[in-house]
Amino acid sequence: MELLENLKDLIKNSSEYEETRNYYFQNHNCDKNGNNIKVQLDYTLSCDISDKIVRFGQCPYCLKTFYHYDYNSKTF
Repeated sequence: MELLENLKDLIKNSSEYEETRNYYFQNHNCDKNGNNIKVQLDYTLSCDISDKIVRFGQCPYCLKTFYHYDYNSKTF
């Protein structure tokens, strides 16, 4: 349940969302602290029916959330 609470807080507290082409991280010029931040896309949501996934992460300073849509191949 802790992971669900983290996810809920991340979504609820986000200042804005931005789609990115990057899969693992996004370099972000944070307006709040003025530094270049490497935001890890730590979280992944997936749908088993459609194989769609979304990876996302949040800047800890300005709370901007970055996300990336992709597909998870399930070939056997």
